[in-house]
This record gives sequence, structure tokens and C-alpha cells, in this order.
Amino acid sequence: MSGSDADFDLSKALADLAKYG
Repeated sequence: MSGSDADFDLSKALADLAKYG
């Protein structure tokens, strides 16, 4: 579960970066 959560967090961070970047 922790791994999946981290993966999701990373994906969200990447999406945010692409959005604001």
C-alpha cells in the first residue's frame, strides 16, 4: 500500500509540474 501511495503521489506531483510548468 505504501508503495502504491508513493507512486500516486509522484504521479500527482508530475502532473502538477506539467500543469504549472
